[in-house]
Amino acid sequence: MNTLVSIVVPLFNRVNLLAETIESVQAQTYPHWELIVVDDGSTDGSNLVAQAYADGDKRIKLHYREREPNGAPTCRNLGVEKSSGAYVIFLDSDDLLAPFCLEHRLEKAAQHPDADFLVFPIAIFSTVPNEAYKLWNHLDKPGSPEDLDRCLSTDTPWQTTCPLWKRETLRRLGPWLEGAKCRQDLEFHVRALSLGLSYRKFPEVYDCFYRRSPNGGDQISKVDFTRQDYILSKNDVFGVMHDHLARNGKLNGFRTQMLASYYIENALGSFLYRQNIPLGAFVRPLRRLRLLSFAEKARCIGFLWVLYRLHATLGERYSMYLYHLYRFRVLPAFFRPNRYEREVPLTDEHRETYAQRLKQNKTMQIR
Repeated sequence: MNTLVSIVVPLFNRVNLLAETIESVQAQTYPHWELIVVDDGSTDGSNLVAQAYADGDKRIKLHYREREPNGAPTCRNLGVEKSSGAYVIFLDSDDLLAPFCLEHRLEKAAQHPDADFLVFPIAIFSTVPNEAYKLWNHLDKPGSPEDLDRCLSTDTPWQTTCPLWKRETLRRLGPWLEGAKCRQDLEFHVRALSLGLSYRKFPEVYDCFYRRSPNGGDQISKVDFTRQDYILSKNDVFGVMHDHLARNGKLNGFRTQMLASYYIENALGSFLYRQNIPLGAFVRPLRRLRLLSFAEKARCIGFLWVLYRLHATLGERYSMYLYHLYRFRVLPAFFRPNRYEREVPLTDEHRETYAQRLKQNKTMQIR
């Protein structure tokens, strides 16, 4: 099997981590791949690291973002344009692939040729992948709603690197949402699910690794998500998701209520982060939610107006109290963000399955 797999990596200021990411691709037991690195204007020499690897391995190609806007979505789109593989994986510049990742995924792709994309688990680590301590989530969670509702409930089953995409599927799906400063992965996956693309999930063994800062939190990159432009960008992304759902006949009462809760929580975040964003920035998108009843809209907007006035009158030290008042006391449960327990501790069974697959591939290499 000589099917080419394209691995697309957006790059910005990861000079201390990029080499490990590239070497995890070079360590693949499946040799037919290309690594497309798209630099987003790095200033720390990350591009020089990428170029050094490209000079030594013709399968690695470095490109530069030469158009606006900046950001990972644009770089991913450019990477897809520059790539030529039958399958595509999106890998962040601080995350890693297990040595058997591509071989494992192509085995499953050969078994399920009609699937538009396939999904695999990802483990979370801080410094050494062999010391991974959690899974991102259960791909299949007993008793949970369908995956589209899980995504909208912040119970996202998978992370950016988890899917293996067919190239023709990406053409149907369309490009990543350029200009979005956050939640672009959520929008991309919600779009795929709302289109009704066919997919299969393989929860048996994790085959990639998501890096988490040893100091806590999800982000390695130094991004200030409390900035006004990030808060407003989330509003835009929620609006785009609403339109995807409506256009594809996937909008229902529950999904509309989840989107409403996003806008409300985003507004409260603007209070907490002292951004002083006008209330209208959150009221307008609430008003255009199609399946939210007049009474529900009135309750949401009225509640926001009361909090807005209280915040202006009492000052910022009451913002956290108002936030928790919203979350747990005032609004009915269906208006609260549905915070499922997402991350799953790695068990001995998870580790044993991974070790067995790793050993299996090493044995095949020796033969």
